[in-house]
Amino acid sequence: MASARYKILEELGAGGAGAVYKAYDTQLDRYVAIKRLLSKEEAETADAQSGNIKKEAASLATLQHPNVVSVFDLGSDEQGFFMVMELVEGDTLGDWITAATMSLPDFNELATQVLEALVSAHSQSVLHRDLKPENIKIRRLPSGRLQVKVLDFGLARMSYGAKKMTEDQSGNIQGSIYYMSPEQLLRKPLDGRTDLYALGCVLYQTLSGQRPFESDTVRGVMDAHLQHLVYPLVQIAPNIPQPVCDWVMWLFNADPAHRPANAQQALNSLRGLAVAGWLSESAESGHVAMAVPDEPYHPPVAVPRISTGHVPTRPPTGSVSQRITGTVPPRKPTGGVPARRPTSSVPTPTSSVHRAPARVEEETEGGLNKKMMLIYAVGGGLLLAVALFFMLRGGKSEPGKPGSPTTASTPGTPASMEPPTRAANFLQPGILLHFRAGEKMDAYTDLGKPAVAAKPGDKVLAWHDMANTGGDGTLMAINRLQQNCPTYVQEVSSALKFKAAMLRFTGTNAMIHSMSKDNPSIRDYPLGGTQKDPGLTIVMMVRPNITNKEVRCLRIRNSEDKGHLSVRAYPNNEWKLGMKIGNTVKEQKVTGRNVKQFNLIGVSWNANTAKMLLSIRSEDGGKGRAEGDAPKEKAEIFNEIRIADYDQTTPVGAEDLFNGDVLELMVWPYAMGWEDRSGQEFRIVQEYFVKPGQRY
Repeated sequence: MASARYKILEELGAGGAGAVYKAYDTQLDRYVAIKRLLSKEEAETADAQSGNIKKEAASLATLQHPNVVSVFDLGSDEQGFFMVMELVEGDTLGDWITAATMSLPDFNELATQVLEALVSAHSQSVLHRDLKPENIKIRRLPSGRLQVKVLDFGLARMSYGAKKMTEDQSGNIQGSIYYMSPEQLLRKPLDGRTDLYALGCVLYQTLSGQRPFESDTVRGVMDAHLQHLVYPLVQIAPNIPQPVCDWVMWLFNADPAHRPANAQQALNSLRGLAVAGWLSESAESGHVAMAVPDEPYHPPVAVPRISTGHVPTRPPTGSVSQRITGTVPPRKPTGGVPARRPTSSVPTPTSSVHRAPARVEEETEGGLNKKMMLIYAVGGGLLLAVALFFMLRGGKSEPGKPGSPTTASTPGTPASMEPPTRAANFLQPGILLHFRAGEKMDAYTDLGKPAVAAKPGDKVLAWHDMANTGGDGTLMAINRLQQNCPTYVQEVSSALKFKAAMLRFTGTNAMIHSMSKDNPSIRDYPLGGTQKDPGLTIVMMVRPNITNKEVRCLRIRNSEDKGHLSVRAYPNNEWKLGMKIGNTVKEQKVTGRNVKQFNLIGVSWNANTAKMLLSIRSEDGGKGRAEGDAPKEKAEIFNEIRIADYDQTTPVGAEDLFNGDVLELMVWPYAMGWEDRSGQEFRIVQEYFVKPGQRY
């Protein structure tokens, strides 16, 4: 693989542009990154359709800049073409966004260095076309400054004239949907302003922690881009100075004509903000609660006046409220409190709302509208008064409600006693089954008596599915016996952010869900024939209680036992994913993850590629992953789920029982992509764990 010169060491990740591997260059004695581009068949087709793809890829090696990952070589082997690149250390911007607030000076470094990379690339007629947080690497230098590297110009095409550059060699739209410009989605000609749009979306997310365009469907995200349904950044991140927010909004106006003319113009404007003091540490405003608008609206055209003296043409109609007016006013140091990233969810904009912006009067003072200054002053005073009231009163916050005041929690206790309210798009689409402790659970009652909602301390007979995708998605105590019913408990833990509900399994407690093959809903189950990527994705939050024997946390199988998949935890802190189809058994193992902690189990199985993956994320922020081959034999539909096993007539071994707590279980009937799966897992550990760790 990758020729004799390069020794592949490990896979670093996979995305829309291909898999990336860490490798060792045996000739030059250095570590490199290798990105798979096209298989031989794909490359041959590409050459026949649109010219020499190898020449285009090789041309990227001429793009040399301190903020761009260098391309060293282009090669081929029996698997196809690959690109050899500089191996970059550090975290992705995605890691930074999820881990902590970025200061304004760091934000300035980030935006400046990415723009400098784009200026260089665009000067050589190279577009990126897939800018996103995962394609930007950051590391802290010993001097304290940031070093930023832009990855993955592999999606670019040379000569970005009037042609459909959003398509790959098969005519598919390329790029990450959350950051794609309207002209990409509409397959219009692209230029450097397309990359500025994506960068604006990335920087919006960097400052607010929220993507500007969200929906629970791909179609919904596309519509949000095309209709430009976005909350103004100044409302989502009120701790960021308005001129900085205006500048970010300017980058991703829907119409390319209303964005900066090029990356150099955007960079000049940013430098003007820095000179004026708006990007200094002291420019960050105080510790304020997040303000959430009542409804989304189409932002007005944002055309800042840049510091070079050139004033872009102003739109002929309407007023401009999202621009920097006049010369950028100097910012006096205020000794403000470091900014806080909002933690509440932002309501998802819907395509049905079309509210025009309110007209802003042109009477300004120092570049800011007087009325707006008065509104900010009064609003800030009210927020401060509310915060003081709650601090003195000792009242607690209302988790899940954006903009609610927060109170400090006592060490060792969760910040909230109730779980947060989840946004509509919290879970990946297409979920088949969803069980969450504390919700939709029936207490044990004698046969024939009406169902009663379970309370803490009750034995739970039935745990009902929350996905509501059809059919009877209920986990039932095996044989409906009281001795098989787990117990509903609630627990406060210093490792969790809230008082958690869970089902506690001990002894012979065991639950089963089985979908009859006569039920029409059976086709929606794994391998039911309706899935584009047949297989399985599982996310489960558990805390095993292990003594001297392993426990089986979960088993999903064919009800006629023609195949199964199971996850076990062992006393030596090992986790094993096992799969059997026919006579073939495959296994993946994760070590070093404390089995007695709260752990998130992630499982992915792709039936087409015969690959499976086990991911473990622990309450201490640690994580482990193992992936490899799954059985290649064709499997029958998986229509049964078991948490532990118990059979009165055929005793099972202790290793088939489960002792421990189950907080949540989610099942998707398809093999989720890398980014979607890791994103889903990380959203859940962020919600549950005080120390969620890093996404990647």
